[in-house]
Amino acid sequence: LEDGSFDVVYSLQVFEHLSRPWDAMGEVVRVLKPGGIFCGGVAALEPFHHSYFNYTHWGLESILRQVGLVPRRIEPGASAFLVILHHLVDGGGPQLSRWIARATVRPCLWMLRLFGTGFILLRYGRASSQRRQIDAYFAKFPLRFAGHLHFLAEKAPLPAVSAPGRRPPGW
Repeated sequence: LEDGSFDVVYSLQVFEHLSRPWDAMGEVVRVLKPGGIFCGGVAALEPFHHSYFNYTHWGLESILRQVGLVPRRIEPGASAFLVILHHLVDGGGPQLSRWIARATVRPCLWMLRLFGTGFILLRYGRASSQRRQIDAYFAKFPLRFAGHLHFLAEKAPLPAVSAPGRRPPGW
């Protein structure tokens, strides 16, 4: 493929399976036009599935920056708990029956939500500073416990060329 031949490159759940993902991301940068978009998803806290890497949001941001991309968004996909449940129910490893998974996991998740939220409300009240701190802490949970990460990054556009004898903007 020629350099700078694509506006967008999309990759879903591929880079964790590559032994040298930085080389592949370098190829993505090579074939992207300036200002082009690279988007997709990678495994984070996913159980082993014939992969080399599981990414953290910091690691994904780091590798994108190392190859010359500007990360615009990194967001959590499915939670690690749901991904592990999927592997147990539908995946290639030891499986639970769908009925057992539904009968045990769903009630546990509802109880955790109910007791956790109820405890916070009873102990701290809706408007307290402790509640805001707890809300801020839990707001980061999706990234900390993501089974997958979705990303959008941009190849830096070429700098604007000014006419001869004129100063570039900002001088």
